[in-house]
Amino acid sequence: MNDISKANSNNIASTLEVLSQGIRNGSVKNYSISQDEYTTTIQVGTGDYTYTRQQTSINGYTETTNITAPLMFPNGRQQIARELYNKGKTQQEIANQLGVSQKTISNDLKKN
Repeated sequence: MNDISKANSNNIASTLEVLSQGIRNGSVKNYSISQDEYTTTIQVGTGDYTYTRQQTSINGYTETTNITAPLMFPNGRQQIARELYNKGKTQQEIANQLGVSQKTISNDLKKN
């Protein structure tokens, strides 16, 4: 499923096409798609890795973020969450990047 990371990074439709191929051939173990007023987020789990593509469009400006993260144990996630939080990311932004809930990040930050 590494193909998801190779899809046109500026095109959510391209990512969805690759995702649908992965669902058909069985290489995608789980996925989620969410959208709000400005942002579309696609997360794909392959068993070993989580791929996240997030595209935000506001007033004609589009930013695309691509993240490939190995599935990790809680201690590793807590450390990464703390680092991102210290860099100014919100709990929800961190949760989106790491493929967990905001509540999980909240709990992780309390443990550090």
